[in-house]
Amino acid sequence: MIKDLITNIAIFSSIIFFYNSLVPIDWAGNRKASAKRVLAQGIVMGILGNVLMFFSVHVNATTIVDYRQLAVICAALFGGIFSSLIASVLIGIGRVLIFGGFNSSSLIGVASILSTGLISGLIVSRIYKYRNRWILFVITMIATTTIAFFLILGSKSMKILPYFFIVLVIGSCFVAYLLRYLVKTNIQQHLVKENEKRFRNLSSLKDAVFNSASEVSITVTDSEGVFTLFNQGAERMLGYTEAEMVGKETPLIIHLESEVQRRGEELSALFNKEIQGFDILVEWTRHGKADEREWTYLRKDGKHLTVNLIVTALHYEGRISGFIGIATDITGKKHAEEELHYQNEELQAQQAELEAQQEDLLFTLTKLEESESYLKKRNMLAITLVNTLDKKDLYQSIMDSLIDLFGAQRGIIIILDKLQEFAAFGYSEQEAVALKLSMSQIILPRLNEQKLPFTVKNEETHNLYIPVIDEDMELIACIVLSRLHNPITKSELEEAIGLATQIALSLQKLWLHEESKQQRELMQDMMNTIQEGILLIDLQGNTLQVNTKFCELIGYKAAESGGSFISNGFKEEEEDPFRMNIYWEHLKQIIDDPHLLQTFIRNIILNPIKGSATINYRINSPVKRNINMYYELLYLNGHVFAVLLVHRDVTREYELDQLKSEFVNTVSHELRTPLSSVYGLTELMLTKQLSPEKQHKYLTTIYEETKRLTSLINNFLDLQRMESGRKVYEIICVDIEKIIYKVLDFNKINMENHEVSYQFQDKPLLVMGDEDSLTQIMMNLVSNAIKYSPKGGKIQISAWKEGEYRAISIKDEGLGIPADSLNQLFSKFYRVDNSDRRQIGGTGLGLSIVKEIVTSHKGDIRVSSVYGEGSTFTIRLPIGVNLDEEDLLLRA
Repeated sequence: MIKDLITNIAIFSSIIFFYNSLVPIDWAGNRKASAKRVLAQGIVMGILGNVLMFFSVHVNATTIVDYRQLAVICAALFGGIFSSLIASVLIGIGRVLIFGGFNSSSLIGVASILSTGLISGLIVSRIYKYRNRWILFVITMIATTTIAFFLILGSKSMKILPYFFIVLVIGSCFVAYLLRYLVKTNIQQHLVKENEKRFRNLSSLKDAVFNSASEVSITVTDSEGVFTLFNQGAERMLGYTEAEMVGKETPLIIHLESEVQRRGEELSALFNKEIQGFDILVEWTRHGKADEREWTYLRKDGKHLTVNLIVTALHYEGRISGFIGIATDITGKKHAEEELHYQNEELQAQQAELEAQQEDLLFTLTKLEESESYLKKRNMLAITLVNTLDKKDLYQSIMDSLIDLFGAQRGIIIILDKLQEFAAFGYSEQEAVALKLSMSQIILPRLNEQKLPFTVKNEETHNLYIPVIDEDMELIACIVLSRLHNPITKSELEEAIGLATQIALSLQKLWLHEESKQQRELMQDMMNTIQEGILLIDLQGNTLQVNTKFCELIGYKAAESGGSFISNGFKEEEEDPFRMNIYWEHLKQIIDDPHLLQTFIRNIILNPIKGSATINYRINSPVKRNINMYYELLYLNGHVFAVLLVHRDVTREYELDQLKSEFVNTVSHELRTPLSSVYGLTELMLTKQLSPEKQHKYLTTIYEETKRLTSLINNFLDLQRMESGRKVYEIICVDIEKIIYKVLDFNKINMENHEVSYQFQDKPLLVMGDEDSLTQIMMNLVSNAIKYSPKGGKIQISAWKEGEYRAISIKDEGLGIPADSLNQLFSKFYRVDNSDRRQIGGTGLGLSIVKEIVTSHKGDIRVSSVYGEGSTFTIRLPIGVNLDEEDLLLRA
């Protein structure tokens, strides 16, 4: 058995070593294997398993050693689960062929090896620790082999299994350590190759770096100072070749002996020992520091170079193995530094000179800035004096500007008029009043006498008194400025005189402006009291002044006055909203014939001849008005300079004329008709012999027409009494429902085509009023509903409560009322003008009487109508309360 064990191990080892020489062994999962590699590893391990199985059967038929399962495990380790399955399949095929074809023993062996391949592949994919893998491998092989032996040999297998387990464990341990050895060896060989490659790359890189530094000298020496490297930059800089220096010379050959000796003395003193030769160049680096300093190199041709040399020690295994020196030629830099130093000294001298000039310029600039600041302040004061028209603002602006100009801490300006107004800076109200009183005794008389500024010193304060004189040499104002410490100069006194003259002119201009403003305001107030529209324009068409009545007439706000009346007489940048084009555009919307009015005004402006021409026009919005306009010419020095357009509101006169005409027409028509009937019938009765029946008929007609005339005259008289306040009402609590039924019963004969409905709420329908007057109201409204519904239809009478009022409405389905007639419906003698209504008689007084009665009863009336569909009239009267003790009488 031992011989077979050794033989199997030898065969296995030989094949594994041979395979490793062809394909270095690596664990599955260390790198992603290609499909070709996986297939190759599975085939190789499958062949190995068949070789071992063949050896076991044909070389020694009695052996129990069979390492084919180890071949499958190696396939799993090298290529993963797919390699192990491929090897298992190949070994299974060999098992069938070698052991006599398909039989129960062969099938069990195939199943055993396939199970081993699958399980070993799974172990490799899930377990990563090498030792744990092999433990599981051994357990798997023991399990699958035990099962196979029991299935083939039964209980006889118990004699073989102990020996098999020993052989299996020994072989597994050997193969495990063999594979670990081979993998480690492969990894080390791979690392050695990688290091060799990296070293070759670094060496090439070093040579490339050293040789590419053609402007830098790089030299390397051993620990004794002999050159071991001399790059192209060193050759170019020093004139020596690498062959002349490497292995032959030390850096002392390229250094000046005097510099080396001087440096040696410095180092010897520093380290307290004698240092000489090559050690002078590298002693500083022996103490762990790089040595950087300037040296003078001696070229081969004897020329000197100034270089910056950095010397660093090279270490190997903890000791100094050599030194590297990197030198940069700074000869040009040194020359440039020397030149720069020389130029710097020149620049410093120039700078000193420039600084002196700068001080002079700064002094001059300061003076200029002071002058500029002073001129700005003077300019601001001048602008203030010219543009400020508010009295208080002007006084305070003068004071603030003078304080700023003279650098004063306090100041006051006092206006010497009746009001004694003042503006102060730095003074309280009480101090300012006290100062005014104190100046009146000494200072003001002196100023009035001298007419010139003067100063008074009071301890540390210097006071400047400036008189403000008008053109009549009268003292109109006084200015006091107080300044601490700094006295008032002569030039400031002279400046004060000029400022006082400017201030005097500004004050006089302000007072003149205020006087003119007051006159304009007085004139405007006077014009505003006139109840006619006034428009004052010049001969260029520019608006000079308007009054509020004119703005009211044309629907402009009072502030929107001014502008031009000639289309080409204004500029676009003007801000007046009352320019001609805007004005005419406005007039086009509110008057009937704007072109006629425009032509009339333009003719007056272009040909201003005194006359009495007038024009009438009608304004439709915002309130309908009838306007009569005439003009007057205004003269200055005998020449016309403006035109006054007067717009008279003649609406009332126009309406009275209209009412008079309507009244005459209505009365003449309404009186003529019954009078003609009475006259004609009376004439017939006087001139002809009539039968008693005809006489009775004619007398009845005469009676009805006479009654109609009486009713018409009574309506006139009632309306006149109502308007004059002479109508007396007997106010009592009345049930309006009874009045409604009584009125409907009276008009029953005229309601054959009408259907009346009722909708009464909160009975009884009690209201406070005069019963006769309420009957007259209902009679008018009901008769109108019947009369203006000539084709019949429904009439709905409703009553309900609205707070403290009782509302009664009469709704019909008649002709309706046009919307533009609703506002005039309650006017006297007004009747809607259309063909449908001309056939219906009436005086136009009924609704006027209704409104007067309702208003007198502290009620109201409203109407809503849709033209062609009908109308609804609603009255509201105070709710009635039963009063047994007394009735209320109201005179309206």
